Amino acid sequence: MAETMLEPCYWAILIGINFYPNPDETHLRGSVHDVQHIQQFLASEPENWHTRSFTASMPPNPNSHQPPETPDIWPTLNNITACFRDTLQKAKEGDSVYIHFSGHGTTETPGSVALVLFDESKGSCHLRGKDLANFLKDMVEAGLLVTLVLDCCFSGGVLRNNDRIRTIDYRQTMDEPCPLEPRADIQTLLEPIRDANLLPDWIVNPRGYSILSACGEHETARELTVHETKCGALSYFLIRALSSLRKRQVAITRQSFYEHLCVMFHAHCPSQNPMLFGNAKIVFLRSTTSKQYANFTPVYREKTHNCLRLDAGSAHGVSNGDGYALYPFATAEDVWYDVKRAPVRVKVGEVCGLTSELICCGSSTSVAMGKVETGWKAKPLTQISPRKIPVRLTGGDFDTIPEGPFLRLWTKHEGESYMFNAAVNDKEEAYEILDTSDQNIPHLPKIPRHRNTAATEVCRILDHLTTFKYFEGIENRIPRPEFENSFKIDLKMELKDKTQVALKRGGFIHVDDSDKLVLSLQNLGSQSLYLALFDLRPSWEICSLLHKEGNGDFKVIAPKVPERKSVIKWNMSVPKSHQHHGFCEDVIKIFVTNRPTSFTHFKLRKLSASLEDLDETTRGSHTLLSEFMAEITPQYRDTGDTTRENWFSQNFLIRTSVKKECPSSMKQNDE
Repeated sequence: MAETMLEPCYWAILIGINFYPNPDETHLRGSVHDVQHIQQFLASEPENWHTRSFTASMPPNPNSHQPPETPDIWPTLNNITACFRDTLQKAKEGDSVYIHFSGHGTTETPGSVALVLFDESKGSCHLRGKDLANFLKDMVEAGLLVTLVLDCCFSGGVLRNNDRIRTIDYRQTMDEPCPLEPRADIQTLLEPIRDANLLPDWIVNPRGYSILSACGEHETARELTVHETKCGALSYFLIRALSSLRKRQVAITRQSFYEHLCVMFHAHCPSQNPMLFGNAKIVFLRSTTSKQYANFTPVYREKTHNCLRLDAGSAHGVSNGDGYALYPFATAEDVWYDVKRAPVRVKVGEVCGLTSELICCGSSTSVAMGKVETGWKAKPLTQISPRKIPVRLTGGDFDTIPEGPFLRLWTKHEGESYMFNAAVNDKEEAYEILDTSDQNIPHLPKIPRHRNTAATEVCRILDHLTTFKYFEGIENRIPRPEFENSFKIDLKMELKDKTQVALKRGGFIHVDDSDKLVLSLQNLGSQSLYLALFDLRPSWEICSLLHKEGNGDFKVIAPKVPERKSVIKWNMSVPKSHQHHGFCEDVIKIFVTNRPTSFTHFKLRKLSASLEDLDETTRGSHTLLSEFMAEITPQYRDTGDTTRENWFSQNFLIRTSVKKECPSSMKQNDE
């Protein structure tokens, strides 16, 4: 008899704490409301949610030391951990678990955090982040799909005021052993990954679950007043976004959902930036999808001048005159829209470093633009950047191939050379992509001319290659000196004895297979900095080294912490496809900005040399074309702007060689 497949179940654990009896702790007003709103939302979902709520409201009697709820739903350490164990016991593989915490957070040491729970005898106690991570790890190993939302902050030591900041100072007297069996030390639980230092210390293998937190490690989470009701900013914008998507019965990508939250915070709580960690394939309350659709960029309305701004600027390749179609947030992203039916069409006016002004164009009027709200999203229509990659078309039926977002058709009358040449190989009756010297580019497929989709497939490969080279060349030529002097970047190689040696700058950095590189960034200024780090790989892939290990779009670098450098380590390796060459070449690209921003729209999947795999691999890959790349790659440069949107980028060219079996052998540097 065939085994019956059981429908997945949905489990929710909601924790909200307003009442903290200790006299030196600040009571909160919105945490219980957060839980109530989440509970109402889940109750109206079509799925049957098994929800457990634990709350501590303010008692009517100000002299009371107990919340008015019954003790079985107090958010105590025993109640919470017992609920975790009960959920783990009852849930089955494939079930979804949603955990939401609204209350105070605290920090013991940098990177070591705790949630502050209610305690009947001591007033409050800690659920240490490492203990929480162990519970999450157990759930993931049981096959559960886990999402954790933390509407609190861990900055510690901040000034209290009427804004109701959701953090308190760490006190060791509030620690007590977590009521569960003895566990291994946290470091023994870390799976071998490229860099455990990329993540906060308490997070264990976040590739198995998803975490959304209210702000960065050194920021503060505040409460909002909405219709005379206090609520956490993250909880409010989260429920608002989820309700909008459910009303339209639309699921969007997790990245779009996160970027929408970021732009809402930027507009209403600019000092607070939500952070996303963990597995990008975890569906968020069935309102997001792990599928990859067309890229959208958030739009927000600037209150000071009441103008619309695109959350992307020259650092993202935006140019004056680029055209966009604007859509409401709850618009599906898995269909191809007729741009003529777009609610609003705009073009880019002034371009700044990280954002751009949007102005009317075409049939759109100022009245139509007035309907656009913060949180709408923009889809690119036309990009007229003068920095596009020149591509030559030699022979074949190429007259119908359009210019792409970063592709410009080369003509004989141009003084500069082309980057790629799409040519016909008469001997093999196939299209092939050649480099600037009309030489074959390894590991790219040849497209038979007889295929009905041949021209389309060539166009897709060219779009992929030009996007790759465009992103590689993005550079801020004139960064502000005061910004450039506010941080220090070092790239070193770590030897087997853990000592580190500096690497020479300029040209290619030569390393061997399995060598470990160490990138450190130290913030010397008074404001937080934001680091994005990408590997442009020899398979024409652009991947975020932060995403690879479960981080968000960027890493927050705290100001003026001289004893702490943000350190990222990874091992270089030569993929099998390149081992017969003896080496491969990567570009490590760094962005440092003075405000959060996302470059994930440039991520590309690797290109496959196999024609059969072409459909699944276009977009993404890279085979750097030897030393000539360092000499001919055009630098697409921001000429500076008059705003405070500061950014810096730098490329490190890494050549990784296969280790020779004979120690006396010379390192092979050329093909």
